[in-house]
This record gives sequence, C-alpha cells and structure tokens, in this order.
Amino acid sequence: MGKILIIDERAERKKTLMREKDLSKLHEFEQEGVLFMLSSLPFSSSSSIEELEKAFADYSVIAIHRSLMQTENVINIIDEYFRISKKSFIIFSGGTSVNDFSNNSLRLSINAGDFYSSKLIDYIERQKNEIKSTSLLELLYGESWRLPLLLEYRNLFWCNRMTDEDEDRLRHAIDPTRQTPLDIDIVNKEIEKEKLKFLSI
Repeated sequence: MGKILIIDERAERKKTLMREKDLSKLHEFEQEGVLFMLSSLPFSSSSSIEELEKAFADYSVIAIHRSLMQTENVINIIDEYFRISKKSFIIFSGGTSVNDFSNNSLRLSINAGDFYSSKLIDYIERQKNEIKSTSLLELLYGESWRLPLLLEYRNLFWCNRMTDEDEDRLRHAIDPTRQTPLDIDIVNKEIEKEKLKFLSI
C-alpha cells in the first residue's frame, strides 16, 4: 500500500477548499493508515539527507505546503532528498498559478485549490489499492491523465521539436517500463483509446 504524507501548517485550508464529503473521505483514509497529516516538517533546516530518509521512509508520496519551505536550507535539503529518493513529491500553494511537472513527472507544483479537490480522493484511493498506473498527473487530469501527455508527445513529434529531454520525460510518464522511444503509430492508437475513455467518464 502506498502511504501518503501531507504536511500543511493550516488545518483549515483543506476545510475551506474541499466539500464535506471529500473531507470525510480524507478522515477515513487517515483512520485506515493510508494518509498521514502533519502541521510541521518532521526535520529541521540543519537536518541531513539521512534524517530526511528516516522521516519519510514510510511514505511513497509526500506533499508539502510551500510556506513550510521558506528558508534556502530547507528547500535545498528537500530538493536533494527527492532527487536521490525518486519518491513522488508535491508542492502546493495558493500562490501557485501554473501547475508544473519536473524530475520525470515525480515532482508536481500545484495550486492548493487544485490539490485539495475530489481528484485527491481518487488519487489516494488508487494508491490505497496499489494501482500501478497511478501518476501525479491524476491530481490534475483525473482518470484521463495520459491523454494530455500523448497529445503533447504527438504534437512535438509532428512539429519536429522533440528533444531528448522531452522524449525521456514523456516516455517515462506515459509508459515507465518502456526503454525505447515511443512509436508514433502506437501513440496515435493510445490517443484514440484515451479519447474513448475520456468520453465515457
């Protein structure tokens, strides 16, 4: 079971942004031991990577509100830990206006209103049930998260603007097990499948 840790110093933030039904579900996830919520960082700005490894050892996904990462030391140690650990990392904040992915789609910067939504409930449910295709992109696009990636891949390919970095990022997000470039015919077929799935949601 993939355990999720959310660190947010303001408990009322989620209450303001989420529906009562979703808040109740979050509480259920906490009772089941799938979700853990803290109001402060479980380490100090002078902590080592090893101390972060101990603090985050039980979690596969860690979400931290940006306000808790104010000092350069905290930002640097967190960045270094997630670069090494290959765990999924979410930074959420009301001041974030553009949702952004990096580190092979393992790192997501997202607006707090987009984070605290029904998509978070669906994402945690999939983590709980250990569905292997779970991606941080689901927090933005829900079940049809592969469609925008496939369309981006096809567009870059058609415009002859695909860089090696784009290829690695998109291939990893679309199909983490694949080692070779995606064939454009396969991408087109997958787009059609995802469109049908999207229309049926």
